[in-house]
Amino acid sequence: MEVSAQLTGFYRKARGDRRLRRPHLNLYMALLVQSRGGGAFRVNRKEVMAWARIRSRTTYHRCLRELDR
Repeated sequence: MEVSAQLTGFYRKARGDRRLRRPHLNLYMALLVQSRGGGAFRVNRKEVMAWARIRSRTTYHRCLRELDR
């Protein structure tokens, strides 16, 4: 799927979900950049956390878990 289509779909869903905050959006964007838009990919947690501007591993894992829902 094209990156812009993935991003548009995500923002449509996120707009109606009050649980999603800035760290969730930043993490999604960082993961989208890392994935280059499709398929399975490896994640470097430190790199993704830096891109998402998340400093705490707890916040990273919480946001990742909540995005998976």
